[in-house]
This record gives sequence, structure tokens and C-alpha cells, in this order.
Amino acid sequence: MRKLWILAGAVLLSCVFGSGYFFFFSMYLKEVPLEIVSSPMGNSSLYYNQIGVFANTTIMDQEIIQLQEKGIQVYTFRKGDLTVYVTHVSTSKEETITGQGELTTLGYTYVLKSESITDQEVITLLKERSYQKVFEKLYEDQGIR
Repeated sequence: MRKLWILAGAVLLSCVFGSGYFFFFSMYLKEVPLEIVSSPMGNSSLYYNQIGVFANTTIMDQEIIQLQEKGIQVYTFRKGDLTVYVTHVSTSKEETITGQGELTTLGYTYVLKSESITDQEVITLLKERSYQKVFEKLYEDQGIR
């Protein structure tokens, strides 16, 4: 019977301390700014909502104007013969996901996309928030343009 009480006490203390660590680190990690999330290997992540891929860009010209009037920045880049339209570009996945609410409210469909970036020149452009140049550099370097 005594062994049972010792075992129950050990399990209870493990749960209490485990919960304490979980809540402490959960609160701590929310305070850490998520500017450029870089790994020790020098990689960074870029997140964006893709709202369209078209061969004929006249389809989206009016839509871009409407989105920009609502304060939503639209970036474009070429992938082969197609033009890709993206919004809510960020190095923070949370910021990009927050932008999805705006798109849904306005009646747009989207696909959450991400890019893993290793090129230091592109990472520098990310830090400067020169997202149009980032997309141009990414797809120019891959020979897709």
C-alpha cells in the first residue's frame, strides 16, 4: 500500500512540474519576436497566401486594384508562362494566417505557401522586407523565369 502512495505521489509531482514547464515555456515563447526565423544552417522561411495563377494577367488587374484600395499588398512573379499573385507575405506564419481572414471576408480563395530560403542575398532582402525582389530573385535563380 505504501508503494502505491509513493507511486501516486511521483506521478502527481511529474504532472505538476511538467505542466509548470509547459506553461512557463509557452508564455516565454509568445514573447520572442518572430522576425526572421533562421536556423543555425542559415535558412529562413517565407510564408504567403497565393490567390491566383494566370496565363492572362488582365483577369487580375482589376482585382489587384481593389485589394490595394483595401490596404492589401499584392506581389506578382512569373513561373514559366504563368503569373502568380500572392498577398500577406511575411517571415511569420502567424501574420500570413491572420491575413487569410481578410481574404475570406472579401471572398477570395487562397493557398498558404512557404519557401525555405538558404541564399544569404535573399535572406538580406527578407530582412529589408523587399518581398517583390525576393520573389524575383528566387525564381530567377531557379531558372524558372
